[in-house]
Amino acid sequence: MVFAELAEVEKRFEALEIEILRTSYIKSKPIYADRARLIKQVPGFWPTILQSDDAPPAIEPAIQSCDLQILSSLKAIEIARFEVDDDPSHGDPRSFKITFQFDHNDYFENEALEKTFWHRRSKDGSTGLVSEPVKIKWKKNMDPTEGLLDLAVDAFNEDSNGRLVDRLEESDSSSPSFFAFFGYRGRSITAAESAKVMDDQSKGSEGGSATNLPKREQESPEEDLTSIIKRTISTDENQDDPLVHEIYPAGDDLAIAICEDLFPGALRYFAQASEQEIESDDEDVEEINDDVSEDSTAAEGPPRKRKK
Repeated sequence: MVFAELAEVEKRFEALEIEILRTSYIKSKPIYADRARLIKQVPGFWPTILQSDDAPPAIEPAIQSCDLQILSSLKAIEIARFEVDDDPSHGDPRSFKITFQFDHNDYFENEALEKTFWHRRSKDGSTGLVSEPVKIKWKKNMDPTEGLLDLAVDAFNEDSNGRLVDRLEESDSSSPSFFAFFGYRGRSITAAESAKVMDDQSKGSEGGSATNLPKREQESPEEDLTSIIKRTISTDENQDDPLVHEIYPAGDDLAIAICEDLFPGALRYFAQASEQEIESDDEDVEEINDDVSEDSTAAEGPPRKRKK
């Protein structure tokens, strides 16, 4: 059937994209290592980018005024596609780890913050990034998330979302701190569930199983459209909200923006930010000169008339 064949073609495209990403990561690692070594010699490289109006579009709104001073101590960002590092031939490059390295600062004790994202597929066929909350050792009264990140970590470790959900319901903040990003979890998809789904799909692809067909072709021919819609709505209503525990719902989008935009495009963004700073400094100098000129004119008084 044509839909089954199209599904197989789509899988071939996906496999190709994964292979290209895996190969690109392996070949670019030494180049990024050289870049990292040179960036260390540029004072304020990463803070300059993140504090600029020219920061990547998905990242600039994620940084609030309460985050700026903390991020000024950021000295390095690293990306590792750890599954490829473990298995260069078959590791999934869509899983990655972001490491933020900091100088000593007045806000927390951690020298590095690592946020790991696993790419997983659920039983319903959807895919996404799954992560675990990261504990930050905040110094007294220096937590810009106001305890929300600590609650997210506790909820995950205790497998209980009660206190966290209550706090989220009370909170009306539409612009959470950038550091709430470290509390992102994503959907609850275990490694075992994801592996089983991928294995079943692989076997189905080889044997032509109906589980690989688009959902429409798996429905019973006697089941009309109205019945399908009612059944789908009923199923959705009985499912718990998968994001009920999220303190940073857009965490996956931000992670992808850092990994696929900010990190590879860092030199370009730094050049833009530096140019913006120069233009801003020039404007400040012009304003100062204009003020000095106006003050001098006022002190001299009106121009004298020439004597005939």
